[in-house]
Amino acid sequence: MRKLMLLNCIKVLPVLTLFLMVVSKPVSAAEYYTWVDDDGVTNYSQRDPEGYQAEYITENQRFGREQFVPPPPAATDKPTTTSTGNVNADAAVADEKAAIAQEVAKVKQDNCRIGTQNLARLESYSRIKVREENGEERFLNDEEKAQRTDEARALIRDNCTG
Repeated sequence: MRKLMLLNCIKVLPVLTLFLMVVSKPVSAAEYYTWVDDDGVTNYSQRDPEGYQAEYITENQRFGREQFVPPPPAATDKPTTTSTGNVNADAAVADEKAAIAQEVAKVKQDNCRIGTQNLARLESYSRIKVREENGEERFLNDEEKAQRTDEARALIRDNCTG
């Protein structure tokens, strides 16, 4: 009886191991943390660093591209009304302009950060690997790297000013 149970366990073990390998999420080198230290150096690690505000990067994020986050829904508050109950159009327009200005400032801040990160990476690494739309990976040639460096500098110039 014990021999039969042991034999059944031996038969099930490879199947169970294979199942666990397929179901469990593998640790991916494409998932890491990035942060800038006190000396202005961009660092990368598989562990969240203590004492620094790090950004967690997943394999779904492409180099230099932000994941699309939809803007918050417009305020559902009733438009400003006058004492007679009429809508104050100027106040409503001013509120909408203020909301748009906040969205634009947030986008510019994000673009500034992206441009800075891209430029730092382009200047730090001699070879930059990119993934094509068809999923194939390749390295940028010198001309492409120079073009992306110019684009990163333009992004910084256009978005990192007050």
